[in-house]
Amino acid sequence: MIGYVLMSVLTLLLLIGLVRPRENPLVVFGRALRALAVTTGGRVLGGVALCILFVDLVETNLDAEFSHGLGYDLTPFVHGIEGDLVARLQSLSTPFQNGVLSWVYAPGFVALVCLPPVVWLGRTRNRATAEYLTGISANYVFAMPFYVFAPVREVGWSQLTTARPLMENVWPGVTEMLRSASALDNCFPSLHVSCTLTVFWFALRHGPRSLVLVTGVGALLTAWGTMILGIHWATDVAAGAVFGSLCALFAQRLGERFWPEGVREAAEQVVPVTSDDNYSRFR
Repeated sequence: MIGYVLMSVLTLLLLIGLVRPRENPLVVFGRALRALAVTTGGRVLGGVALCILFVDLVETNLDAEFSHGLGYDLTPFVHGIEGDLVARLQSLSTPFQNGVLSWVYAPGFVALVCLPPVVWLGRTRNRATAEYLTGISANYVFAMPFYVFAPVREVGWSQLTTARPLMENVWPGVTEMLRSASALDNCFPSLHVSCTLTVFWFALRHGPRSLVLVTGVGALLTAWGTMILGIHWATDVAAGAVFGSLCALFAQRLGERFWPEGVREAAEQVVPVTSDDNYSRFR
């Protein structure tokens, strides 16, 4: 687990470097951590993140009991819709591609979700951060009923198709580690796809352009990787894309109502906002 956290942090620093190439990634990261610690909005962000993590862990630990109590499994239904599509897609896989996609799916996902607030927090982009936090929270809150009442097993472990869990070939034992945060039948909709699409939505809405490019590529690779690696059915991916869009739209509408354009709290201005052409189109 320590290694996983370290890989996530290193990936985040790499992404920061791509988004803010003229700044030291450690400085940007440190500025965001300071904002997280000393501002009201930052502390709210940290508190909500901890709450999401806690609820996710509780649901995962109780998932087996929930699924047993339901007495049904929707995996055969999903298999009936798309058949062996994922298994056919896996014929396009290569060891190098699997390695890259495994990195994107695991530490890359954590880094991608953390990237926008890290970029925005130290630059007093408070409305952007508030909308984004609402969108990511909505993904987790609204997905829980599906994971509890609509159990769908991962395609590579379903035993209904020839698709294989290829991430195990890259990192043997990684599935067991990931199961501590997500049960094997929490597939519909794909939270990886929905969250990364929400990330891209708000990058497109608030900028900078470099963040749009990085998150857009990240979202596409995540969607492709979830299928190639045998984690999600194509149905999960399609549902995740719709779900993530709806959560982002929900958060945007709340933002337009409760955080009017131009509102900034002086107490949260950790550093002066400087002129930045990379942001200008998004203001």
